[in-house]
Amino acid sequence: MDLKKPPECQFTDMKTICVITGIIIVISLIVAVCIYAVKNNSSIPLLIAENGAEWIRYPDQTILKARPAQHLETHFFTSFDMAKTSDNVILSMQALKFAKVFIDGKEIYSTDLKSKKWKRFYNYDLGSRSRLGRHELWIIVTSENSHPALLAYSKPIKLYSSENWYASHDGKKWVRAISVNRTTLPSISYSFPRADRSLIAKLPFFGLIFILVFLSSIYYHQIQVLHFLSFIMTPSKIRLILIMAMIILAINNIAKLPINAGMDIHGHLEYIQYVAIKLRLPPVADGWQSFQAPLFYIIAAVFYKIFLIHFSQYDALIYLRIIPLACGIAQIEICYRIMKLIYPENQNMQIMGILMGGLLPMNIYMSQFVGNEPLAALFLGITIYYVIQMLKCDSWPPLRMSVLAGLFLGLALLTKISAILITIPILIVIPLNLYMKNRESTLRINREILTRMLWLISSLFIVSSFYFIRNWSDAGNLISINTAKLWWQDPGYRTINQIFTFGTSLFYPIYSSISGFWDSIYSTLWLDGFLSSYDRPSWNYDLMLSSAWISLFTTAAILIGIGKNMLRPITAINNGHMFIILCLFVYFGAIYCVFLIHPVLSTAKSTYALGLTPCIAILCVEGLKTMTKNRVFRAAVYGIISCWAVGSYCAYFVL
Repeated sequence: MDLKKPPECQFTDMKTICVITGIIIVISLIVAVCIYAVKNNSSIPLLIAENGAEWIRYPDQTILKARPAQHLETHFFTSFDMAKTSDNVILSMQALKFAKVFIDGKEIYSTDLKSKKWKRFYNYDLGSRSRLGRHELWIIVTSENSHPALLAYSKPIKLYSSENWYASHDGKKWVRAISVNRTTLPSISYSFPRADRSLIAKLPFFGLIFILVFLSSIYYHQIQVLHFLSFIMTPSKIRLILIMAMIILAINNIAKLPINAGMDIHGHLEYIQYVAIKLRLPPVADGWQSFQAPLFYIIAAVFYKIFLIHFSQYDALIYLRIIPLACGIAQIEICYRIMKLIYPENQNMQIMGILMGGLLPMNIYMSQFVGNEPLAALFLGITIYYVIQMLKCDSWPPLRMSVLAGLFLGLALLTKISAILITIPILIVIPLNLYMKNRESTLRINREILTRMLWLISSLFIVSSFYFIRNWSDAGNLISINTAKLWWQDPGYRTINQIFTFGTSLFYPIYSSISGFWDSIYSTLWLDGFLSSYDRPSWNYDLMLSSAWISLFTTAAILIGIGKNMLRPITAINNGHMFIILCLFVYFGAIYCVFLIHPVLSTAKSTYALGLTPCIAILCVEGLKTMTKNRVFRAAVYGIISCWAVGSYCAYFVL
């Protein structure tokens, strides 16, 4: 009798359990430290209601443009009754960021303007100094690069800051204050149709696609995908069809989109022209985007010089879009190769993954504008491919895989510094994967793991060291940041609602980022929620907005994929899925931190994780795989995914 353990159980020894327990403890400690820092660190403007009082502000209209560095002032007013004299009538107050307190027109207290600890509560005894009867409370709050906000309460006299208070900019014209939790979308958000109504308007179009695919799948159930076109439905041919479709879209769109469309487009073009004209890199602090890693701008400058020989300056700048378009098309090939690694025997899932990755809306719209993100995403996708190859090896992966992973990660770093984030899951999962797969002596295992990690890291730094040396020489730091301008943008603070709530993007997804983190992430992952900041392209808006609802299905599939793999961590570590999940957690965790630290409406964008397009596709496929075990459910899934895929492509095909 063969008493060998089944594959999924053979690695569940004490060492593995200890390692996984250690990782859980470390992650828990990190989360605890982060929660403490968010609550107490004055550099993180998180406003939390206290003791029945809420943070209030003046009801200013939300604007999109960046504001200059400035101090703003808001007056807050209410009245209260003092029924009896007491030494325990304490007014507790917290202000964003400095405050002066007046009772009946007389200043009684002011916070320290030099203090950075605005999160501390200031307490003032009203009872011992106030006569009986009616009193007026007037608090002037001065902010620095944010909207002034106030929280105040006194339990004995039932005084709590709320929307019953009044607010004014000048102390003369008063209006009702509003809660900081009440967000107001910019007026342009309401100029587009509601997303649910757009879906209803397009129901005949999507309904026809769904019925055709559903009935085809039911009738030809022995063939597993889009059966009415089964003669061409192989992963390789699907890949070629998507590549041709994206090339057609690129040729159609390249000259139709406004030249000013694209995130931080003016900064990118300024950087490219500087390199092309002066044949050197700009100082890191000189321009809006000159802090960025240089590889994309060097490549774009070469193309720009060549284009100028044959075209006008305007056309040369337009045709620079060829670079990001090529990168977006290359993502289809990357997804194809990664899906073959992950699902070598399942063409059905390969096709689903190619469709999800190749037609991911943020990949389609981001690849149509000049910027460094698509090139960085291309190099990051190739890095992920080689890392997954290493994780899928039966024993020790060849050293060349470590070198190639490090090489392309170095190129990604040389294009955009945020690529450094992927080193965290690499340094966690690869050693753990190799440690669990090999049953040799501990000394041999440690030596082999160390060798592969050193080759990967050495390759990375050999390629990207130029960028860090330049930063150190130019700015005195290894990593440079945007110091070109001091500015701020709405809302200027964060609230609990902005952290946890979701739903605005299902109705008004355009600039729904003002409502909070999850709406911002959702609206930039599944559609152009920032309308390519802010010179809106001529997308097919009804189709684009409809995807806000259809993508609830793909979002659910991703969450199912994550949950399914988290429930079987040993298997997920060995087949590469844990690496993929950690990539998403690390990237979106970093975006979350930026969201908190820099409270502007443009900080939480899924496009910062564009390089994780294959990871998103894999997790979605994992969820869809769970849903397609029943023939009827499978047909319905294929119908919905077909609607999503056609809608995603057609939405960004400019007519």
